Amino acid sequence: YAGRDAYYGDSVWTLEDEDAALLEILTVEEFRGEGLAPLLIRLSSHAMRDAGKKRLICWIWWSHLSSQRAFEKAGWRRIGFT
Repeated sequence: YAGRDAYYGDSVWTLEDEDAALLEILTVEEFRGEGLAPLLIRLSSHAMRDAGKKRLICWIWWSHLSSQRAFEKAGWRRIGFT
């Protein structure tokens, strides 16, 4: 995650002080399909909320369906499309 000061996508989506952006999540190929990515997203989201973040965002490439599914399973929802 990156906060407002470290976020590099400010030209497209501006973060407020209480926001954070999940910048990258990867699952090693041999462990894919075991539900680890949604679990990590969900647990890290809770940790960020506990740290005082009100809104969490991420960018997912439009054709990366496995990432979209992982975030949906973690309880995230799409609010924009660019």
